Amino acid sequence: MKSYDQWSLLFVMIGGFVAYMIFPPISLTPLGKDSLWCIPIGVSIYIIGIVCAFISLFKREKGWLKYISMATLLLFTLYFVLLSHVFGGTI
Repeated sequence: MKSYDQWSLLFVMIGGFVAYMIFPPISLTPLGKDSLWCIPIGVSIYIIGIVCAFISLFKREKGWLKYISMATLLLFTLYFVLLSHVFGGTI
């Protein structure tokens, strides 16, 4: 069985990729062209990864992968700022 820090890194990477799939040049959505469903699905997978990272921190598992997962919180904060400006019409 993999530890929580390995699961967290896996879920964060998959969630980030799925959430960014709607924007070019990665626009490879299986849900149809320009489907906005990829954003909440990817964010949900990403949040599962962050929860696994917190569980890993609280269980005091050895390793540094959980810190990489936690470092992506800044990137997703910037992603939500981008989404708010794109869908808010201020860009």
